Amino acid sequence: MDNKELTEYDGAAVANELPGEVKAPEEFISEVRRFSMQMMGTTGPQESSVAKKITEEHISKMLALEEKGMETQYKENNSNRIFMIVIAVLLIGLVVTILVLFRDKPDMVEKILYAVGGLVAGFGGGYGYGKSKRSE
Repeated sequence: MDNKELTEYDGAAVANELPGEVKAPEEFISEVRRFSMQMMGTTGPQESSVAKKITEEHISKMLALEEKGMETQYKENNSNRIFMIVIAVLLIGLVVTILVLFRDKPDMVEKILYAVGGLVAGFGGGYGYGKSKRSE
């Protein structure tokens, strides 16, 4: 049997073999309708017992707490910014002090600055790593 015969068979035979319109019993149809109406009623939005008890006073308290939390977050961010500025100023002061104290020994200044640079890079990397782990 080649593809042409199979295609002709499918089209003609299937159309001839299908029975007429299939009717479900009326009891079955009414039962399905009743069940679907029940399911639509249970899946709709339902108000919880807690939601029924919330008053304007509760909402006001929640907003006040949220405002206080935002103020705390602002203060924390501001203090972190000040901390980083202080650290930067101290590092600049340390480098300037090293340059002034060891201006006659450039080989010693180079070694000290490499060591301080390594410490700063390690501190910065550790701080960034710890900060990213906290945010996760």
